[in-house]
Amino acid sequence: MKTTFTLLFALLVTFSYAAPGKKQVRLQLTHVSSQLKDVTNVFVDQGVTPTYNWQEDVQKVFSSQIQVPQLYSLTSDAIPCLTNSYGSFTTTTTIALGVKVDSAGNYTFAATLLDNIDPTSIVRLKDNQFNTFHDLRQGAYTFEMNQGQQTDTRFELQITFPTQISTADALCNNNEGAINLVQDNAISWTACQLYDENNALVAAFNNATGTINFSNLPSGNYSVAFILGSYVATKPINVKGFLVSVNAYSSAIAANVGEVINFFPMSKNATQFTWYFGDSSIINGIANPEFFYQEPGDYEVIVKVSNSQGCEAFDTIFLTIYAPSSVSSFTIENAKVWSAGKQVFVANNSDDLKLNFQLYNLSGQLVATSVLESQNQSLDLAQLPTGLYVAQLTNSIGQKFTRKLSLQ
Repeated sequence: MKTTFTLLFALLVTFSYAAPGKKQVRLQLTHVSSQLKDVTNVFVDQGVTPTYNWQEDVQKVFSSQIQVPQLYSLTSDAIPCLTNSYGSFTTTTTIALGVKVDSAGNYTFAATLLDNIDPTSIVRLKDNQFNTFHDLRQGAYTFEMNQGQQTDTRFELQITFPTQISTADALCNNNEGAINLVQDNAISWTACQLYDENNALVAAFNNATGTINFSNLPSGNYSVAFILGSYVATKPINVKGFLVSVNAYSSAIAANVGEVINFFPMSKNATQFTWYFGDSSIINGIANPEFFYQEPGDYEVIVKVSNSQGCEAFDTIFLTIYAPSSVSSFTIENAKVWSAGKQVFVANNSDDLKLNFQLYNLSGQLVATSVLESQNQSLDLAQLPTGLYVAQLTNSIGQKFTRKLSLQ
């Protein structure tokens, strides 16, 4: 009856301390020849004490069954426990383990549960008889015991404190990012390797312990591989950056006086926009302004983008504005360009039936050209990638008509 109650109480305490956030290691002792087993549970968490507390710990009740191995963990005041809540986890935690056997032979230690244990925490078994460590993440540890032997001093469970990771932003130049790793001094990693988002190796430290710093990094997604022998733990890390970039374009690169032109900035990390139109006009605080010119000429339009971190970038658009001509009426009312899918359609109702068609991508590269000699004509541009383009029509006297198109 006492054994049944103790086991039930152990289950209740184990369930309580297996709540989310609490860190648990379950160890299993196995007699190799008979496969008889025993377990002990260790918890580390804020607010619990390493000394024995009946509200937190379950004292070990030793079995009277012959040949069944007995495993227990010891509180800091040497009380053998089935379930042991060993206090706050702020540095390497070392917990004494007790073993009692009836039969001589080979036994194994294995970690059958690691719950909420960070991958950078190394869970090791120390065998004080041989002064050796065994990484329990890598499998079971095999050892010998004599008949009727009991020891409270040979074995220790060691849980190293997880690596603490912090970052520094890459700032405006996008080259001042940093990843800082603070390691538990009880462990020395075979290597710590930093990879970028393309899985390319950026930097590495061998026999790494203490504090490690990866510096001069651009913003982006990284991963750090912590290697200990054949064990590898990987941590994803993001380095923020505030580098501003902009690629500006307009609905037309040539237009007539009075014709409205739309302006667009393809920007990154920008929150403020200022447009300088080259005729002393400035529009501030609007990302996508509309503007028309009152005088013909060549204009240099500059957009300045910035953010609250003080980063800024500029881009320039070159425009040609034409005076209205009485020779030919070549306006939005009598020349239209539109797209459907990757087909471009031109309807020309002007006096000049011969038009030169040119299509530019947003980098200003000419990607298609054709001579149109009928009022209604279509062009198949299936070879071009999906995206935004600028179409320009030029008549026989050099007047230009420009529109932005979307090929889908």
